[in-house]
Amino acid sequence: MIKKTTLDQAKAFLCWDRFTDLTVQLVETTDSVSYFYPPSSRSMIIVTYRKGASDFSRPLFRLFHETGHHLQFETLQKSGRETEFWEIVDTPTGLPKMAFEKNSWTIGKTVLEQFIRRHGLRNSLLRESDEYAKLCIQTYR
Repeated sequence: MIKKTTLDQAKAFLCWDRFTDLTVQLVETTDSVSYFYPPSSRSMIIVTYRKGASDFSRPLFRLFHETGHHLQFETLQKSGRETEFWEIVDTPTGLPKMAFEKNSWTIGKTVLEQFIRRHGLRNSLLRESDEYAKLCIQTYR
């Protein structure tokens, strides 16, 4: 089980230690969803979590998944292929969309690993994140 303080630490880690051009908003709501907003002057990730939640594992995993999208966008933008990012974001389902989402989970996992090491969290979170990622990716089938 992940506590809210760990989610707050992840936000600080991403915004202060890793990415100077990233803003993260954690919003209490009735369900856990997440968004990546490519930059105007800054990129923004919004992660919502359930009111009264006791386990923040899924919002934590989504935060790092959206970080993967941030890094995907940066890579494509730097190589002049930003339109490819938008095309796949606008694709609702199918194998290309599934591959794009899987790639985001993989990229985000590398940053999650760094966070886990820095804060001395249990390594089993990586396995749990992988299991959740598989479920999420299947929604694009």
